[in-house]
Amino acid sequence: MASSFDVARVLHPLHANLNHTKTDHAEYEKIIKGKQGQVRIKNNIAVKRHFNENKFQRELKILNALNTKGNVHIVKILKANILREIHMPHSGTDLYYVLQEYGAPMNCFILRNIFCQILEGLLFMKECGYSHYDIKMENILLTQNGTVKLCDFGASKTQEEVIAMINGTNIKGSTLVEGTFSYNAPEMLLDIGSLDGEKVDTWALGLLLYQCAFFKNMIDLSRVKGQSIYAMYKTYVRDNFFLSRIHRNSNQDWDDIFLDASIRPINSKLKKLLRQMLCFVPFLRFGLAQTLESDFLQGVKMKNHAMIKELFFG
Repeated sequence: MASSFDVARVLHPLHANLNHTKTDHAEYEKIIKGKQGQVRIKNNIAVKRHFNENKFQRELKILNALNTKGNVHIVKILKANILREIHMPHSGTDLYYVLQEYGAPMNCFILRNIFCQILEGLLFMKECGYSHYDIKMENILLTQNGTVKLCDFGASKTQEEVIAMINGTNIKGSTLVEGTFSYNAPEMLLDIGSLDGEKVDTWALGLLLYQCAFFKNMIDLSRVKGQSIYAMYKTYVRDNFFLSRIHRNSNQDWDDIFLDASIRPINSKLKKLLRQMLCFVPFLRFGLAQTLESDFLQGVKMKNHAMIKELFFG
């Protein structure tokens, strides 16, 4: 649950309750360490411990702000202590594990259910003044009743904070470019437009939608991360099959992308939405409300209980 490292990909009680294994996962403990802190998950509780006081105070402030109004799609804070630990419920499993367990592209009904819930959570954050800035598979939790919850708000920012940092103001516990490199929008690394948190979140969500719809990663930037991220990213845009085609944005380029994605026919409304979410130029990219109101996501959804049954019983 931290922007600098992944949430535990753990076998959680959801998995145990569906009788896939006889292991008592209620007593299973997983610890993930990263540069900024660590997360320990046990007995349906995630304990996130920050090494840095400013990062701790910042995430605590954001969680309190989000929890004050309350939203079913935002993880709750249970308590915090002087050890810089934040305790939160973790009664489900993350989207990475769900997709791996499912082992195949998700159908349109499941996609609509999951991604509409994610968008409702992100739109609630927008109402509270924040953008997430670290949307990825491991930061999307799924509870036993099929409710999607967002977690890890260490990279979250208001637009006012972003503008202040662009103008050189130091914001304690936050930096302009953070989160997970492979999900960073192009404008976070290249000088191609203003930095708008809503559009940054839409880009990352588009990558997730592709990943879930076709059971494959669209873009893997891990191998280009290094001493000169900006130069490497520019090179990668030219050389990478997907980024170079997204950048050119022609009908033929997108036809090539979808041909690579699947040999089976692809829902035309899904293709249109992905193209709108993964527009290289942020000004032309869909926002959160536009995405939620898109033709694809307005289609028939699968009920939560039916979704859970299909995902884990198949």
